[in-house]
Amino acid sequence: MPTGNGSILDRYWRESRQNRYGVYLVVYVVVVLLLLGGVNYLTNRFNKSYDSTATHRLTLSDQSRKVAEALPGDISMRYFYSTGGAEPAKELLSRYAELSGKIHVDYVDMDQKPLEARAAGVTAAGEVVLSMGPRLERASMLSEEEITRAMIRLTREGSRTVCVMQGSGEPSLETREADGFSNLPVLLKASSYEIRPVNLADATAALQSTATPQANAEQPTCSVLIVAGPRTDYPSPVVAAIRNYVEAGNAALFLLDPPGVVQGLSTAANDELAKLLAGWGVELQKNWLIAPRDLASLRFGPLTIAVTGYDSHPITSTLGSNLTLFPEARSLRIVDSKSATVTPLFSSPADAMATDSLGAEGKEIDLSKLPKGPFVMAVAGTLNTSSPPQAADAAKPADAKAPPAGRFVVVGNSRWAQNGSLGQYENRNLLANSINWLAAEEDLISIPPKSPSEATLVLTPLQLRILNLSAIFLIPLLVVAAGVLVWLRRR
Repeated sequence: MPTGNGSILDRYWRESRQNRYGVYLVVYVVVVLLLLGGVNYLTNRFNKSYDSTATHRLTLSDQSRKVAEALPGDISMRYFYSTGGAEPAKELLSRYAELSGKIHVDYVDMDQKPLEARAAGVTAAGEVVLSMGPRLERASMLSEEEITRAMIRLTREGSRTVCVMQGSGEPSLETREADGFSNLPVLLKASSYEIRPVNLADATAALQSTATPQANAEQPTCSVLIVAGPRTDYPSPVVAAIRNYVEAGNAALFLLDPPGVVQGLSTAANDELAKLLAGWGVELQKNWLIAPRDLASLRFGPLTIAVTGYDSHPITSTLGSNLTLFPEARSLRIVDSKSATVTPLFSSPADAMATDSLGAEGKEIDLSKLPKGPFVMAVAGTLNTSSPPQAADAAKPADAKAPPAGRFVVVGNSRWAQNGSLGQYENRNLLANSINWLAAEEDLISIPPKSPSEATLVLTPLQLRILNLSAIFLIPLLVVAAGVLVWLRRR
């Protein structure tokens, strides 16, 4: 039998409301904390969002989703920022992190970690660099289209090598001065290209393509050839090697300065190379372009052409109306050719002028007598692969694939790609786009931009008047009436 003291204690425990409520409170607090912890864990573990916009402009496209789901391994996305902070990139990059657990986003302060930025090939704030193992890819701009393209390039197999001609007065790849090309390897490294200098003596061997459409041979040594700013004439065998290289289905970028003497530096006409390009439909004009005589153009210098308008082409598709600068440029002329199809990329402003000579020292040029633009400054071309059947083709299989069409880009200037200009405005993106197009990387994916939908409420004059009267008189009267009713009820 229970003792008297035990009965008193049991009765006290059962009947004490204070103790019971205290236990209930502790239980409630524990349950609420467990619920909050569980909700917090689930939200972090399964980070999902809902896009209620009519055009789903806050949701990544199906193309990006498929690319993210098919990733073979983990990818790191690093956004490099400086004084502006990382806020402009967080909204977009966080959507990629939600697509796949293999995508890891990081934000790097360039001022705090300059060595990391240099190792990633970043020279300006606001760039996105993707990495998978030792491979790096750079998105040319902060947009879904460019980031998804970079993801695809990063996961593609095979190495890509850009060969740069050297030994004929071209800017050196090692010179860090304004007239050097040391920033070019940095730019190419950010897009997973290898860079290889090619001397004149080795040009024929380096440009020899061993790939044939009918055999599983190795890829050519050079994926893209860059001919940038030669000061002296190329020998005929080198020009012939360049011609054979492009006609075999490869690609070349020509950055050719106007001939003559500027600031004590002499540039040869390179007639053999000019004759080759003329056969492909591009005539190099022996002139210098002069900037329009307005304040906005002259702030860059009288011989620097500022371009903000571009023709429709994959190379210029991401430039919009942004600025690119071309110091000491020449013009080009597109001529009829059965060998190639040539498309202009951009031209000078309409008020720009062209002169065949910069004049003697101390002697001014009569600008009123100079022809005015617009002048074509850059072109892109594709060689025509159609040709009449040869006797040797009879032994080839009927289903044999045609060789790829050679591609080329010609710009009447090389200084825009040198260290002193490459980091300005959109010059580096123009160069990166040109190399990617030449390497047949331009059609990896096309994601149209999503425009915000308009949700406009249109009111008639009568509806607008009623709305104004309601805000001025009706709502205050309702508040006063409610107050009077409360006062009457309390009485």
